[in-house]
Amino acid sequence: MAKLLENKHFFVKEQVRFLRLSNLYEVFDANQKKIGEVREKTSLVKKAVRIYRLDFYDIDGNLLFSAKKPFAFIKQKFFLYDNNNQLIGNYYKKIIAVRPQFFIYDNQGQEIGLLKGDFFAWNFQITGKNGVVAGYVNKIFSGALREFFTSADSYQIMIQNDKTIDKRLLLAAPFVVDMLMKEDQNKKGVRHFGGFK
Repeated sequence: MAKLLENKHFFVKEQVRFLRLSNLYEVFDANQKKIGEVREKTSLVKKAVRIYRLDFYDIDGNLLFSAKKPFAFIKQKFFLYDNNNQLIGNYYKKIIAVRPQFFIYDNQGQEIGLLKGDFFAWNFQITGKNGVVAGYVNKIFSGALREFFTSADSYQIMIQNDKTIDKRLLLAAPFVVDMLMKEDQNKKGVRHFGGFK
């Protein structure tokens, strides 16, 4: 269980799955060794009303924690729960922003950080309330043809400081962004080339 969460540098590769209903991501360490998976649990009905659930597993298939997005008209939030269904914290997408921004809250509802992306939503920085950088999320381009013909993403997560923000919140950051950004693009009917979609 601890092996996945002991790392501070991760590579994530979304599986290319045509005609898929749910997403599947593989997680690798800095040496490109697979250390876990993130699986989406969904159904056609849940997809239709934009309810999402992502389960994070270690390499042995043990559930570590889950990220869940309930139904909402406006306020887009992703809640994280441990494997005992205890709240870890949540992400809240800022509604009006030139660049994508997500507030980070702990399990007491206190704001503890900010996830902020660049204009293209390719690179994100996570900072704590004290302004200290907690980590980075960067899009990895794996080939123009793959990027153009599929919606699969690859990216890396670099954690610099997990003293004020739970590492599980940091690890979940790109997955939360990926799901919500894709949802926004689907609402607008736009195919976003590059970056998170």
